[in-house]
Amino acid sequence: MSAIFDRAASIADRHERLFTIGGAIWLALSCAAYARFIDLPEIPFVTDRNAWMFSGAYNAIWWGFIHPQIDKRRAGASDERDGESEIS
Repeated sequence: MSAIFDRAASIADRHERLFTIGGAIWLALSCAAYARFIDLPEIPFVTDRNAWMFSGAYNAIWWGFIHPQIDKRRAGASDERDGESEIS
């Protein structure tokens, strides 16, 4: 299970900006379409009745669980590199 999470974390780390911007756009579009501020064609998970809930859950998972884990991994990798440079 750790190998799967490590692979997923490395993908999320490489594409962090894409996931963040995509999630923000998804949330904004789904809320605007739900509130009828904009009229979009039927797009699954964007203009559905409960699309803002799915996009909110995505952002909650991304910012509440995945992003903090990525930050911890970065800090751990940084500490390891600092420890190796002190030994050399």
